[in-house]
Amino acid sequence: MQGGTFAQEFKNTFPSVFSFIPSLKIPTPSRQLWGDDKERPHRLSAKALQRAESDFKFSRVILELRERGKKPVITIHDSILTTSENGPAAETVIREQFGKVGFNCGVRMEPI
Repeated sequence: MQGGTFAQEFKNTFPSVFSFIPSLKIPTPSRQLWGDDKERPHRLSAKALQRAESDFKFSRVILELRERGKKPVITIHDSILTTSENGPAAETVIREQFGKVGFNCGVRMEPI
């Protein structure tokens, strides 16, 4: 991104994402605001993105791994745990699923 403001460059590069962001910050009747959220509705964006990440992980990555017979698969926050023999398949599935929605991603594998 060169020249112009960051917001304008972001809008030009990712128009659908840019148009979606403000809606995350506006309370609607379907979004009940409790506690700190009543005072700080911008927190809704973080919560919406956390839900989207979780939905993506379970409806795409975990489902695909299970369909390929790669078990056990356990999730902890933004991590996916599996056996060392299933590690390469997990990495492949993660990259494939992100690719299907137009993203490249980094995958870090660590033995535990």
